[in-house]
Amino acid sequence: MKSVIQELLEKARDSLLKGDYSQLMSYVTQALAIESQNIQAKELKAYALINLGEFNNGFELLKWVALHPNAPISALYEYGSLLLAQDNASEAKAILERAQNQLPNSFEILHDLATANAKLGLKQEALRQYERAAQINPTSADLFAIKDRLRLIRHLLTHGSIWVLI
Repeated sequence: MKSVIQELLEKARDSLLKGDYSQLMSYVTQALAIESQNIQAKELKAYALINLGEFNNGFELLKWVALHPNAPISALYEYGSLLLAQDNASEAKAILERAQNQLPNSFEILHDLATANAKLGLKQEALRQYERAAQINPTSADLFAIKDRLRLIRHLLTHGSIWVLI
């Protein structure tokens, strides 16, 4: 038999999938009233806050969840992606590496980690990660869009110049 918390979290996840963020907030508020430190409820509340226009509060709560030793992979990925979108590649890399350690064959995590490494100038590492991501999902539109950039990076690493390509 499911506990009240489990039922509330299940309903909250359904609300998230439906895009009903007000209902999501209602369920996580109830769950947190019962178990105030529930990491899953806090993660879901962060998503509700972000989607209800309270980005800063949601971001800070998601940060708290992602920095927790038992952070769910989803929180690590979402927080890392938000950091990457804010051009905080260094912190994004650290968070996304934690996610990748838990889920090494995730296209999304590898792609964002490669992007963070590329922004940090770690081209060799970025290239390896983009190539691994391409093996996982060879038809990705994201990878197709950066195909020429990958070719250029690979060429620069091999030859040290782009003149041969021009």
